[in-house]
Amino acid sequence: VLQYLEGTTVCNATTDQVAALYKRLSDIAPLEDQDGLKQTELFNIANVRPTTLVEMFAIIDHAEIRFGDDKLEEMLEAIQSELAAPPEREVEGAEEEAEADGD
Repeated sequence: VLQYLEGTTVCNATTDQVAALYKRLSDIAPLEDQDGLKQTELFNIANVRPTTLVEMFAIIDHAEIRFGDDKLEEMLEAIQSELAAPPEREVEGAEEEAEADGD
């Protein structure tokens, strides 16, 4: 499990940061008569670190119906403030392409 997590965006987040994020996200109430965030959605949010509403829609089932755009934006703000920026990932071949383009 640790090897997997080291290769994900959550690898540079501390336990305290993730716990604070979960707390903040859990405090954002869903719209009336709707379910709050599921545990799997919280895990995916911490792992993916969405930065746009489109990414939130892909992670949270029926996101717009359950939370609405304003609360989803509030979640995005919480993600950005609680978690450090994810590490840069190298794309295979990107360096070679950049060098080839520079020649």
